[in-house]
Amino acid sequence: MKDYFKYEKGYLLINEEAFFLTSSGNWSEALSLSEKSFSSRKVNNRRADRMYYFVGLLMVACFYAFYSKKILAGFGGMALLFFVWNYLKNETTARYKIPLQKIIQLNVSEPGKIQFRFYNEMGQEDTEYIQGFEHKGVAFLIENFNKFMES
Repeated sequence: MKDYFKYEKGYLLINEEAFFLTSSGNWSEALSLSEKSFSSRKVNNRRADRMYYFVGLLMVACFYAFYSKKILAGFGGMALLFFVWNYLKNETTARYKIPLQKIIQLNVSEPGKIQFRFYNEMGQEDTEYIQGFEHKGVAFLIENFNKFMES
């Protein structure tokens, strides 16, 4: 069993041993991920912070262009900001793996919204919410992971 599904901010990759949350859907990236821990959250937060700083600098440049009455440059900057944001928004997604034996519960509360309850790397109970999950992915989870499911 090896499959992947898209959700709002990234991809959920599934194999026989774990669920992998990634931004790219690339298996080579997924296999190098560690379990959710303080260090993996720290790495994810740094990546997201860099993206927010870049977008913030771009916003400041756009406002400066508008302020200095370079309207065309300001609108061009705003368009660039929009495209950069859409391209980089996946950089804010979580990247880690959840071993199948550590999953406590999968909860499908409404179509496209899934809650994972699991034990993280330190053995503490943790939760991850995924929104905008593909319908075929929900059906796949319900069909293949009945022992973890609560609908």
